[in-house]
Amino acid sequence: MSSRFLRLGSSPIIFFLASLIIFQVTPGYADDGSQATTPEQEQKAAKEREEQARREQQAYRILKEREAADKKREDAQNAIAAERYREQQAIEAQRLRARFTNEVADGPSYMVIPCQGTVGDEITAAYLKTCLDAAIRIHPTIIIIEIESPGGLVSELTPICDLLEDFQQQHKDIRVVSLVKHGGAYSAAAMIAMSCREIFLQRGAAIGAAMAINVHGDGNITPVAEKLASAYRGKMRSVVEATGHNPLLAEAMMDSATELWLSKTDDGKPILSTEKKPGARLVNRSGRLLTLRARSTIT
Repeated sequence: MSSRFLRLGSSPIIFFLASLIIFQVTPGYADDGSQATTPEQEQKAAKEREEQARREQQAYRILKEREAADKKREDAQNAIAAERYREQQAIEAQRLRARFTNEVADGPSYMVIPCQGTVGDEITAAYLKTCLDAAIRIHPTIIIIEIESPGGLVSELTPICDLLEDFQQQHKDIRVVSLVKHGGAYSAAAMIAMSCREIFLQRGAAIGAAMAINVHGDGNITPVAEKLASAYRGKMRSVVEATGHNPLLAEAMMDSATELWLSKTDDGKPILSTEKKPGARLVNRSGRLLTLRARSTIT
């Protein structure tokens, strides 16, 4: 009996039953070779995912609350800054009014904009824009641009002329005049003066000599390339025409090849021409840049 039991214990049936027991107590594996999970493990993983999602939603909500708080704080700061800016603008307008404007007894108010120094250094488009913006706020009857300058950069001249042209087109109720002081308005400064509707020269002052030039590091001066010079002359002619001045004056100031003659109509009005007419007087000889002085100014 015992020998039969031993024989059965070594039979394949015993090994089969043992393998079933081992299979039940050891972890299983999925078809792809990864370790299979039990229902308890899946439930735990699901809870972990839910907890992770909850934490992420909470973090997102906190982030949005902080962003909303930051936006509210920023809006409040911007509102305070805007109010301070308006207050500063009002104070600045009062300061500018006190500095630049004067009330003439029973007459108009006027604003003086000093333009002294070199175009591109002391005289810039940004400076002029600040002054013209102030003029819009205080609204004087007359703007006087006081000019005393040897000239400067053509690159700075163009935006300055554009500013003056646009301002005069948009504010036709404000009279814009240039006053050339004793030091004169030469080169780029002459074109700034001619960008105003009216030009006045103090006794002894001069305006002109506006040819575009290159100033080299060694101090030598040479004309700019003809292509650039032609574009410069065209732009300045357009500016001068827009303010009602004779473009031939600007042409003679910029191009030494321009010869100018002055004659008069039958009713005594002056006429400029590049050709000599009977009774005409020579204003500018070819080979020279036109420079006008107060006593020889042509109206």
